[in-house]
Amino acid sequence: RANPRMVDLVGRPLGPGEPVERLAEFLLRLDGRPLSRQDVRSLAALTGESVVGVEVVLRRPDGRELFALVNAVPTRDRQGRQIGSVVIFNDVTALKELERLREEWTSVVAHDLRQPLTVIQGALGILRRSLQGAAPRETGNRALEHITSAATTLDRMVRDLLDVSRIEARRLRLERQPVSLPALARAVVERMASALQGHPVRVEVRGDVPLVRVDPGRIEQVLVNLLSNAVKYG
Repeated sequence: RANPRMVDLVGRPLGPGEPVERLAEFLLRLDGRPLSRQDVRSLAALTGESVVGVEVVLRRPDGRELFALVNAVPTRDRQGRQIGSVVIFNDVTALKELERLREEWTSVVAHDLRQPLTVIQGALGILRRSLQGAAPRETGNRALEHITSAATTLDRMVRDLLDVSRIEARRLRLERQPVSLPALARAVVERMASALQGHPVRVEVRGDVPLVRVDPGRIEQVLVNLLSNAVKYG
C-alpha cells in the first residue's frame, strides 16, 4: 500500500494489493541499469534484511528521472514471522543537483587557481634572472607587478572560498558604511589595471550619486568578478 506522497513521487497509481515487484518497472540503479524483481524484493526488505540508505533512480511516466534514497525494514508478527515491510522513499533529487553544482564549482575553482600560480611561477623565474643580471632591471620590475597582481587574485579567490563556507554556516556578516560608488568603481578599475591590459574600461557617472550604506569589500568583490569575467569571456 502506497501513501499519496509516494504515488505523487512515482507519477502513477499504486493501488493496495499490487505486488511490490511492480516497482521494477520504473526503478533503476545509479548507472542506469534496471532493477530485477528480486532486486526490488531485497530493496523492499521482503527477504528479511533491513535496507539503509540505498540510492536509486526513479523514472516517471513523463520521462523525468528523480533520485531517491530508500530505507526499508521488515515487519513481523508476534511469532517473529515476516508479514510485510515498511519502505520509505526520500526524494533527494535537489541534493544530488547541489552535489553536481558543487563538483562543477570545485573544478572551476581548481582551474582558476592554477592560472595565477602559473603567472607567479613564470614571473619568479624572470625575476631570478633579473637579479642575477641575466635580464634587464625593467623586466624584473614587470615581473614583480605580475606577481603582485597574481597574488591579489589568489587572495580574492581564497576569500571567495571562505565566503561560501560562511554562507553555508549562516555566519556571513556585512560591514555596512557610507560609500561613494563612483569612487569605489574607479579605485577597483585602477587596481585591476594590469589584469585589464588590452581591455579599456571607463567609469562614467551621470548626475550626482549619493552615498550609499553598503559593505565596500563585498561591492568590490562583485565588481572584480564582473570585470574578470568580462576579460575572460568578452
